[in-house]
Amino acid sequence: MVLLGSSTTDLSPLSGCRNVHVLGRKPYADLPRYAKAIDVALMPFKVNELTLAANPLKVREYLAAGLPVVSTAIPEVERLGLCRIGTDADSTVREIAAAIAAGPEPSEIRAAQVRSVGWEARVRVMESIVAAALAARKKAA
Repeated sequence: MVLLGSSTTDLSPLSGCRNVHVLGRKPYADLPRYAKAIDVALMPFKVNELTLAANPLKVREYLAAGLPVVSTAIPEVERLGLCRIGTDADSTVREIAAAIAAGPEPSEIRAAQVRSVGWEARVRVMESIVAAALAARKKAA
């Protein structure tokens, strides 16, 4: 297992594990290279007031890369309906195993499912809102 990124949790209990490698933060430009080797992307949020209100961009980035994602039960992740959710340690391990069994290779279908929530789609929605507001303003004038 390779863990990338910063952590607010003490990871020292993992230091003796031969199959766990904590690599820390990596430059954003290097992440596609790492993504090619990922079987399952994990979003192991500690559930608290902050994470219950979070809208994690990283989940969408993983999905856009076509990766299967297993996350803790965060409302915004659940709302996407594209990730496997682990509610405790045992169910998380089961979801990881199920994701691997389903074929962990990057999936174009998985990537396509998040295109409608990407920045380009959001810009198109905002453009239509602004255009409608301008048209309404012009009509009212």
